[in-house]
Amino acid sequence: MAGPDRNVGAKQLAYLFRITERRVQQLASEGVIQKEARGRYNLVESVRGYVAFLQDIAAGVQGEKETDYGDARTQKMRADADKAIMEAAQLAGQLIPAEIIAYNWNHMIGAFRAKLLNLPKKTVPLVQHESSFIKCNAALQSAIHECLAELSAYEPPAKHFTNLEQFIVGATAKLVDQPVGRKKKKTVKRKQRRAG
Repeated sequence: MAGPDRNVGAKQLAYLFRITERRVQQLASEGVIQKEARGRYNLVESVRGYVAFLQDIAAGVQGEKETDYGDARTQKMRADADKAIMEAAQLAGQLIPAEIIAYNWNHMIGAFRAKLLNLPKKTVPLVQHESSFIKCNAALQSAIHECLAELSAYEPPAKHFTNLEQFIVGATAKLVDQPVGRKKKKTVKRKQRRAG
């Protein structure tokens, strides 16, 4: 079927596709639009090529969005599952919050430090008058083993927390009755200052 001229210029394609003439030339160099001769393009093949080009872009963007959404959803579901596992382990007593561990560890290290600093005071009277190295060594080893035995049976202080809520409440309860800021000056009324 013979029809009108199927070759059009860059200006007509740019108007039809709502793009610039320069973009038409770029699409032709990329092979999206079919170029027939200098400045002339096959209308039917150019429209088909441009529509396919736009469909590929739309499918690619849509595919990326679906992938991003799918990945984000998978990550969220995995995070929710991990959180549920941790909460179940905490309720079962298999998982202790780091704050509670740090609190108890600091107290244990403090007790260990105090025992070690007290060791010389405790052992000096025992070895002060001993002239035998063996007796001094035995006295020191005995004191060290006694210190280590006390530390192995270490119990956290009375404020032993089993969960984070107790830790937070215990830490903030100390601050409730404490004043904040500088002390208030006692004010003297103006009449009393003049009189006195």
